[in-house]
Amino acid sequence: MNISKPKSPFVLGSVFAVALTVVLGTAVAANAANTPAAPPVPTDQAPAQEALDIALFDAPQQEADRLPGDLSDLQANAALDPESVRLVGQNATGSVWVALDASKEVCIVASIAAESGVGSASCVDAAKFNEQGLSLMVNAPTSAVEAYLLPDSGVATAPSIASLEGSQSANLIIGDPTINDASFSSRSSNASETFPLVLLSNTLGADE
Repeated sequence: MNISKPKSPFVLGSVFAVALTVVLGTAVAANAANTPAAPPVPTDQAPAQEALDIALFDAPQQEADRLPGDLSDLQANAALDPESVRLVGQNATGSVWVALDASKEVCIVASIAAESGVGSASCVDAAKFNEQGLSLMVNAPTSAVEAYLLPDSGVATAPSIASLEGSQSANLIIGDPTINDASFSSRSSNASETFPLVLLSNTLGADE
């Protein structure tokens, strides 16, 4: 699998936080060591970027949208634009945000409520996001957050999966990591009418 701008996942103390991407993206976990940024491409050589198919960033940022202080290392290591962060989901399990990084890629960020400072981010460029959406799972020993971010064009045809309450946007599905989502992944008989979201495998309570 070709991965652009590879960044390594990191372990925070004894808590295991891992990010799984649905599309060909990059994943960064919280409290990572700083990594050198790639040199910028001269403006006259930079290819034109596809417009991002998600209107969430059009709304003004509210104070509640900002990442909490215990995710400041994640924000820095993922090169997230702090002014672009938007809170899109929150429940007893964790919180989910969307953001843009320094390269204008769209990112999904998730943290675990029971583990302060445990979070992860995954980012892809507009073309990949518009085609496939973006997913992320963050695991701790007894809890996990599973989130799916859809482009606007995929909202009406989102696959049916086991979903938890807490989503504040039609673009966000908060999955239940304790359930095998594959058994809930209904698909339309007409493939052109169904958004091709790839479901994450269950990694919490897998032995049950």
